[in-house]
Amino acid sequence: NGGELTFASASTITTYGRFAPGVVGQTIGGGGGYASVTAAAGMSAADVMFQLGSLGGTGGAADPSQLSTVAIGAGTITTTGKISDGIVAQAIGGGGGLARFVSDGAQLPPLGPVTLGALAGGGAGATIGVTNGSAIVTRASGSVGAIAQSIGGGGGTAQAYGVAAGASPITLGAAAGAGGAAGAVTFETTAGISTSGVNAHGIVAQSIGGGGGLFQAFDNAGNALALKVAGSAAANGNGGAVDVKVDAGADIMTTGNGAHGIIAQSVGGGGGIVGGGAFANTLGQTGS
Repeated sequence: NGGELTFASASTITTYGRFAPGVVGQTIGGGGGYASVTAAAGMSAADVMFQLGSLGGTGGAADPSQLSTVAIGAGTITTTGKISDGIVAQAIGGGGGLARFVSDGAQLPPLGPVTLGALAGGGAGATIGVTNGSAIVTRASGSVGAIAQSIGGGGGTAQAYGVAAGASPITLGAAAGAGGAAGAVTFETTAGISTSGVNAHGIVAQSIGGGGGLFQAFDNAGNALALKVAGSAAANGNGGAVDVKVDAGADIMTTGNGAHGIIAQSVGGGGGIVGGGAFANTLGQTGS
């Protein structure tokens, strides 16, 4: 099982380069964490498989009895590279976390299969609360201002940059018997959040039972890919409450295509977000 997460910072944080988030706080049961692959020209992206979720064994909870907190005080968080989020806070049961695949500049073939959800094991996600007092600025494609996730049944956030669109769908949800309930998610900001990249949402807050999370992919010019989406028919688990509060004067500003200011989701039975822009209502079609 994951333990209680307590993180606090009031510093100025600036990152440069690809996949360089400002702050990452995680409590994960059932395996997982933080992974990054930078691919040289000629590498086959088809050999890279995203599997955010436990593969076997008993899984594990993110200790649903505990409130995990991420508290960011006054200061600034600035990221300048591609798929470099400002804040990522995750309480995940059933394995998963944060994973990115980045090309060094060449356009690479499509990725292999992508699954956000446990194949076996599962486990509940914990309650997580984020309070932010820092101005957040991100400046590139896929660089979300802030992500807060409680996920039961495995999953998290995965992104890819510099790949072609592929035929394989993005599967959201856990396999049979590998689900789990999600905890409540609260996010409050007293400072502004500004993003300027494609699909660089301001705030993403998700409580997802049954596995899932957030997946985005871009070509080497930073354009968002049209992706096929599939849901796991066997995913199970309830979503929790999601509460997003933006205080007066804390403007949320996005200027990139497909970038929403605030996305708040409570999902049961697996799901989440694939891409950005307009949302599709039917699984299996090409789109977000």
